Amino acid sequence: MYAARRVVAGLSALALGAHVVGCFLVVDFGDEPTPSGSTSMATGGAGAGSGGTGPTGGSGGDGSGGSGAGDCAPRPSGTFPDSPTEFCTNGSIALPRCPVAGDLGYGQDGNYAGNIPTYTSDQGTVFDNASELTWTEDASPSKLTWEEATTYCNMLTTAGKMWRLPTRLELIGLADYGVTNPAVTAYPPTDAFFYWSSDVAPASAEAWLVGLDIEGGAHRADASLDMELGAEIHARCVSGQASPPQGFVPACGGEVVVDGRTGLLWERETHTDMITWLDALDACESFVFLGYDDWRLPSIKELSTLVDEQREGPAIDPDAFPNAIAVEYWSSSPSRVAVGEAWTVHFDTGRNARKPTATTNLPVRCVR
Repeated sequence: MYAARRVVAGLSALALGAHVVGCFLVVDFGDEPTPSGSTSMATGGAGAGSGGTGPTGGSGGDGSGGSGAGDCAPRPSGTFPDSPTEFCTNGSIALPRCPVAGDLGYGQDGNYAGNIPTYTSDQGTVFDNASELTWTEDASPSKLTWEEATTYCNMLTTAGKMWRLPTRLELIGLADYGVTNPAVTAYPPTDAFFYWSSDVAPASAEAWLVGLDIEGGAHRADASLDMELGAEIHARCVSGQASPPQGFVPACGGEVVVDGRTGLLWERETHTDMITWLDALDACESFVFLGYDDWRLPSIKELSTLVDEQREGPAIDPDAFPNAIAVEYWSSSPSRVAVGEAWTVHFDTGRNARKPTATTNLPVRCVR
């Protein structure tokens, strides 16, 4: 659950027959639920969380749960790891505190606290309680090509576990886009590199990698390289069941889809015309659709979960999002390095990028 205006689904994940697969909660929804207009109403979730303290403290939930008339999209509670970031900007400079509800710029990544993981170190490994994955405490000692990285993890024997190269999404789960050098806060590594994932791009010569160095970001690179964008590429190995494939379930008469891996509810259609970042935040915060008023602009980590690594132009499931376009979409995550910019996902290939918040106009897709 997120510690801000969230609608509590009318059916529990247990009632839906949920089960845990790796770091995600998978639900068999059966037939698509449809709005009934009956007396069963979604109730507003209580706003949880208080404002953070210190120079980058985020604002907590506003205490007003979202309202849903006839909850047509029951959904599970997601287990995808969120970031503890409390970093916010006004689109041009960093703010001492995140905006509060009703203020310009409210709805940023730092305003919402989701499933924040805790980490436990043991025998050279780090366990993530949110994803239930175990990571190597140290990265590979040298830079590697993709094939070398795959072999390195498969041959590793640390703590007597079986290791593998992580998926793109598993690596993104480690990132914290509110900090820099390295872009991870849960267990700051002594190294800050790009890391190979196990996911290959449609062009077989390329594979996905995720930066946890200066700041986060998912990219594609030639699998034969051991350097990218001037940084070394290493392996950080993971142990545990891999995440299941994407599985979007239509709901509310096909107006939205539920992601069983993350518990997020997405608009199927692009929400607006091209708008600036501050306008994008406001557009989703003020959006009322299907009786729900707790829509928001997704964080860069959440928006990245929509990427289908095996597709291009657009790199997204066409059945779940039939009119998706191969352009950049705004996220709610401002850049920690380039403060006047915010993170985007470019759905031509699914890569991450940054764009100036005041002069760039992009579409959005709201989430709840």
